[in-house]
Amino acid sequence: MSTATPSAQTGPPSGAAQTQFLDVITRDEATARFRQHLNLAPLGSESVPLRSALHRVLAIDIVAGVDVPGFDRSNVDGFAVIASDTFGVAEERPRRITLNDEVLAPGVIPAGSVVHQHATPIATGGMLPRGADAVLMVEYSDVVDSDEGATLEIRRPVTAGENVSYAGTDIARGETVLRAGTQLTSREIGVVAALGITEVAVYRRPRVAIFSTGNEIVAPGSPLRPGAVYDSNAAIIGPQSKSSAAPRFIWGSLRTTRRHWQMRWRADWSRTWWFFPAAPPRVRATCRIEL
Repeated sequence: MSTATPSAQTGPPSGAAQTQFLDVITRDEATARFRQHLNLAPLGSESVPLRSALHRVLAIDIVAGVDVPGFDRSNVDGFAVIASDTFGVAEERPRRITLNDEVLAPGVIPAGSVVHQHATPIATGGMLPRGADAVLMVEYSDVVDSDEGATLEIRRPVTAGENVSYAGTDIARGETVLRAGTQLTSREIGVVAALGITEVAVYRRPRVAIFSTGNEIVAPGSPLRPGAVYDSNAAIIGPQSKSSAAPRFIWGSLRTTRRHWQMRWRADWSRTWWFFPAAPPRVRATCRIEL
């Protein structure tokens, strides 16, 4: 009686050996490959309205064409006076001076001047009248009516220049207030607006195009077929590029065939940063990155 002996299997069936789908490289090599395609030189400049300049980078220096403030200005509500008229005054030794009829609100050009023993009511931001060299805060005075007219009772002395911002003390005409290369935040935009400037020259921003690659990629909101996954790469990279103030274009997903990529590549998108998450080697060979 003979017994059948099973033949020994020395390896996997023909064609069953698994191969790697991607060529795995190190992080440093991936970074080096990416950077060799980058040209980080400035892209030229363009003028944009100040309201659209947030987070943009200045291309030229900003030089003040006016003084800020453009006139001697009161910092408080009170009375424009000559400081020497208040010397020696104290709470227990008040002094009365004549109150002028004119009232100086912001934006009003003084019609009269202040002479010794006279004062003019003035609001915060009002233009200091000729002759006055200080502003007495309203808290340290009282208006007193008398037969001779209104008088101002002063209960505290002031020094010359007190409570006054002189012309050009914030920004002087001809001063360089911002240098080229400065990124514009709300603070810098406020400074530029104070100079009366409505447009600024800034560097052009690179455009960012984002593709998600893979036959298994499905856009969120679409039916999920068996074996597919929703696209999360574009959802990650898109907001990140937006936070860097770069205009971006999310072009959906691409199948991993050379022909499909070449069809989508025909548009002229020079000076654009391209992001291809997980592009396979056969597709990477057809890609380029331009600024």
